Amino acid sequence: MAGKRPRKPPCGRCSFRRPRLLPENGPPFALWLEVCGQWRAGFGGRYALDWPAVFAIAEHLGFEPDCHTWPKLRALERATLEDDEKRQKDSQNKDGA
Repeated sequence: MAGKRPRKPPCGRCSFRRPRLLPENGPPFALWLEVCGQWRAGFGGRYALDWPAVFAIAEHLGFEPDCHTWPKLRALERATLEDDEKRQKDSQNKDGA
């Protein structure tokens, strides 16, 4: 079936559909997209954002953070690390099963 493209799922009902971004979250999310590769990592994997790098990138981009920006970035950091931990546990359970 060369040349046939797979059909996309109906994203209006898809459980993986991205939520709508509230306007006040636009700037922090734009900064997140720029810094989400800046992690401190060790033998156990990543464990924190490299905050000095985050501040440097924000300054370089001319990003003017407000008092709500940093807690939102920390929440994204925490959610990413929790997801990493869940994936690591799932992987260990599969390997041990």
